[in-house]
Amino acid sequence: MNSTSLKILIVDDEPANRILLERFLKNTGHQARSAGNGEEAIRLFRDKTPDLVIMDVMMPGMSGHEVTRQFRELSKERWIPVIMTSGLDSPEDQIEGLQAGGDDYIVKPINLSILRYKIQAMQRIAAMQNALFEALQTLKQHQDKTEKEIGLAQYMMRQLTRNQDLADQGIGHLNMPAGAFSGDVVSVVRTETGRQYLLLADVTGHGLSSALNAIPLVEAFFEFAESNASLEILCRGINSRLNRILPPGYFVAAILVAIDPDLSTIQVWNGGLPPALFMTAGGDVVRDWHSRHLALGILKDNEFDASIETMTWTMPGQVIMFTDGLVEATAADGEVFGEVRLTKILGDAAADDRLVQVGLGLTTFLDGVAPHDDISLVTIDCD
Repeated sequence: MNSTSLKILIVDDEPANRILLERFLKNTGHQARSAGNGEEAIRLFRDKTPDLVIMDVMMPGMSGHEVTRQFRELSKERWIPVIMTSGLDSPEDQIEGLQAGGDDYIVKPINLSILRYKIQAMQRIAAMQNALFEALQTLKQHQDKTEKEIGLAQYMMRQLTRNQDLADQGIGHLNMPAGAFSGDVVSVVRTETGRQYLLLADVTGHGLSSALNAIPLVEAFFEFAESNASLEILCRGINSRLNRILPPGYFVAAILVAIDPDLSTIQVWNGGLPPALFMTAGGDVVRDWHSRHLALGILKDNEFDASIETMTWTMPGQVIMFTDGLVEATAADGEVFGEVRLTKILGDAAADDRLVQVGLGLTTFLDGVAPHDDISLVTIDCD
């Protein structure tokens, strides 16, 4: 909309009224088009949307009320001011015109001085509305672009982490991102010898920044795991790469696990995550692995501690790991979900139903409150 000149559509079945208004509007610097009935008005409106409409209420065929309703349907995304004109001057008539979609009401015969100031008032309002509309359109374009970028990043992370392989390897995974993109990473490698490596990581930050920082983590994990490296070498190699690549202040809390089914051994390195558990099919916790190390990426190689803990299992069970977003999930009253509640839900559930029960329990606990951090829970069957 031009700040001084408006495209104004006049709708009136009286030729004299149309001529008078057209001449007046052109003399005041506006562009005027006119229609003698509702059908012609709708055609002109569709052909070139006006900035403002002066609408006669009483017309043969379609009334001004009906035409105004049609205009509102045709311009749902934009507000087009409509000034109703009529010889009917009762409050009820004016209310009916406004309810039909009119923005102002002038009783005939039209006082042109009043009309001039009403147009100026509508012009100011329309200018603000158009500025808002343009800002919303710009925001929508940015939002669409961001959503496309997030979708691309999600696809790339799925390909990098190979999460589609989890279910095929006896691994269950529950994930609830705090935003559009999760900073929690789960990856698994099973070597030709049957040895299984698993990574659960909580990357600093949220959204795309955490996704970018997860790329060197995942690449290093697959590189060392697929070469059948020892868990100590794998941990040291990942830490060295992250320490070299990540920006200052960024790090990765992680649990790295190596399982050898032939020897029935589980090796664990925990740096900065809640304790991993070994839980029997009956729900007893027979071993836990608390964090004994700083998160990956903080220490130089000569300062890094790659020592691991080893367990031999003698009965079927599951290794269970989770990020702090799960136990720190907070309800509306400030209560946290907590490790005690989590362990009880896990212990009470059948082994193949634990993820479902934790998901249900967490949803009930939060009762509609969005998690403030990414949430991940992983189970690994050890038969």
